[in-house]
Amino acid sequence: MMKTSFLYFVTLMTFAIAPLAAVEPTDRTVAEHAGKLDQWFTVEEAAKIAGKPIDAAQVQYQKIEKTPYTEVVDYSWKGERKRMTTGALKMEIPVPDSIKVGWLRKDTLDQLKALREMTEAEDLAGVGEYAFIVKSDQQYIIYKNGVRFSIWINISNDPKVNHAKALEIANLLLKKI
Repeated sequence: MMKTSFLYFVTLMTFAIAPLAAVEPTDRTVAEHAGKLDQWFTVEEAAKIAGKPIDAAQVQYQKIEKTPYTEVVDYSWKGERKRMTTGALKMEIPVPDSIKVGWLRKDTLDQLKALREMTEAEDLAGVGEYAFIVKSDQQYIIYKNGVRFSIWINISNDPKVNHAKALEIANLLLKKI
């Protein structure tokens, strides 16, 4: 009886532990941060990079679909910049300063390269294992260790400033993967 109970216990533990051991680091990274992107990239980190006060930040957590892969954390601050509207009525509209991080998901290098080929993009050398900027919406797509994520930044009218800050964010987040 004791021998049967022991074998039953060992069998149960094998089936309980085996799935945990089979979870790849990629899966753990994505699952660990799902629903918690604001902990992966904090308001304090965003404010420091943007050069803005933490207490003035507006934080929005967006989810486009019912899947964690479409989550975006959006940090924004009231900005001094304005843009003109087009159309019959010309108006100046304030432009908020913002940093968005999201779309954290498991991916393969081949899938990412296929995505890169379908878009008008510019490669980013020396960032993660593979990275590029989608020119249409200035989306920085970064890949490392089977994980990809995106960064959108608009804190300056100077594209060089936005680019430098996006790379700073990418390098910060790559250390956390």
